[in-house]
Amino acid sequence: MRCMFRTPAASVRQAATLLPYFGALPFYLGLALWPVWSGAPEAVLAYGAVIAAFVSGLGWTQAMVQPARAPAGLLILSNVTALAAWAALLVPPGKLGYALEVLVFAVLLGIDWRLTRAGAWPDWFWPVRRNVSGLVIGALLVWMVLA
Repeated sequence: MRCMFRTPAASVRQAATLLPYFGALPFYLGLALWPVWSGAPEAVLAYGAVIAAFVSGLGWTQAMVQPARAPAGLLILSNVTALAAWAALLVPPGKLGYALEVLVFAVLLGIDWRLTRAGAWPDWFWPVRRNVSGLVIGALLVWMVLA
């Protein structure tokens, strides 16, 4: 019996290239909906924390799977970034939460740059990671100004 979760490598690469861009959309959708939905700022901040925790898990995975290529302390740094994203939800509503998430996404991007240079990620991953992080950080900066 064939496992339904196995996918050809090309399909995985295609999905892993496209899905992050779709993941950035809610940051901008929140901006579009804010005039008619007062909960948009909190929803976007919460979504950012979820995505930051997810991306933090990428570093955790690399530290376990490829410890020779992962920077020392990556397990700890992955936990710290996830906790910092959660802390962004605990501060009083406003600029500080968005600023904290910007910092988290910038640190996560730096981690992935280092992992890319160490050969831990496939060559095609860095441009996607860099571009999507730019979109997310850009949206969070807009939120920070508007908040």
